[in-house]
Amino acid sequence: MSGSILTKKEIIEAIASKTGGEKKQANAFLDALSDTIIEEVAKGNTIPLNKVGRISAKMRSERTGINPSTKEKLVIPAKHVPRISFASAIKDAVGG
Repeated sequence: MSGSILTKKEIIEAIASKTGGEKKQANAFLDALSDTIIEEVAKGNTIPLNKVGRISAKMRSERTGINPSTKEKLVIPAKHVPRISFASAIKDAVGG
């Protein structure tokens, strides 16, 4: 495993190569997929991605924290946070 980060351009090239389509179409697909995931997760929906996993929003409960500067206790309010759970196909591919 090399550990490098793919650029958007590299992802678009890989999609175009695997589908036999044009880079312009792959770019439009990737943008539409990203926009759809953001919109649906913001609505509270779960997005299943075949062989990758599920993307959803989870409610993080209210908790007590400490201000590191003043050491004062404060309440951190509850909020929704994005969550991804990976499918076994990707876990196995990574070696876990």
